[in-house]
Amino acid sequence: MKKVFLLLLLSGLSVVQAKVLVRQQGNDIEIEFQYADAKAGGVVVAGDFNQWSLSSAVMVKGLDDVWRYVLKGVKPSDVLQYKYVLGTRQQWILDPEAPDTVSDNKGGKNGQVVVKQFLRTVIEDVPTDIGKAGEILVTPAELPATAVKLPTDGSRNLLVEPGFENGGLNGWTLRGDVDGLSVERNPANAHSGDNAFKYMNHRPFKFLMLKRLTGLKPGNYSFKVWAAGGGGEAAVKVFARDCGVPQPTVSIANTGWQQWRQYVVRGLSAEKGECTIGLYVNGFAGNWGSIDDLEFVDETTWTKIKLEPAR
Repeated sequence: MKKVFLLLLLSGLSVVQAKVLVRQQGNDIEIEFQYADAKAGGVVVAGDFNQWSLSSAVMVKGLDDVWRYVLKGVKPSDVLQYKYVLGTRQQWILDPEAPDTVSDNKGGKNGQVVVKQFLRTVIEDVPTDIGKAGEILVTPAELPATAVKLPTDGSRNLLVEPGFENGGLNGWTLRGDVDGLSVERNPANAHSGDNAFKYMNHRPFKFLMLKRLTGLKPGNYSFKVWAAGGGGEAAVKVFARDCGVPQPTVSIANTGWQQWRQYVVRGLSAEKGECTIGLYVNGFAGNWGSIDDLEFVDETTWTKIKLEPAR
């Protein structure tokens, strides 16, 4: 079972939370849309799965003031677009924390859920640590600490050199089969700028890419990465650990050269002032991929929703 949590905070008198959960039980897949707003006069989910209808996916308000709608019969290959529509005035709202967005061809954007990205196709946990030659270690070695500092450029990203533009790993630690891992200078293989972290090997390989952040204030954090690659790996996972919750993991599904997609691990906290973030790859001979533009951001700050054009 895989859950994807999307948090939306609306500046104003009340806090609004939007949440999308993708669930799989055997061959059955469903998506539950949630919208928490006690003052909403009504909420519907309009999407390409219901021809953008304002009546077929009416959300039901529970005693907890959360509006819910469950879409059943979802297929692993489905790519769904959606927006929330509020009240009798029919205000169309884009979820700014949607897993992905695409143009709605009307001057706005639709939220998008690529179902296969959130289905666990490989039953494999992220190992605690990896030794040389891919040996799985039960007891992890001590990670060096990276003290975070508030950015001075106005951004929310707490990671320094997120795009590897200085040519180094910027405090990241590599464990496992490290041959074939590098910071590559090639704009054609980068999401932005000139550099990206690249993995490629001509034999089976496993590695962890880790960073332990310290000096964090209590809050709600997200870890985001952009990834692209040839695909076909046994497992590629973005994760976080020791962040106040059980180790959350998001699987990466690479689909080809320059087919960049952002993956986000949400709902992280820093109760002890630190958090370890990372990437795990279990690859076959010939697998390759690139990672770029990593972010670790404090999501506690409220963000204002954007009203979108009606369909």
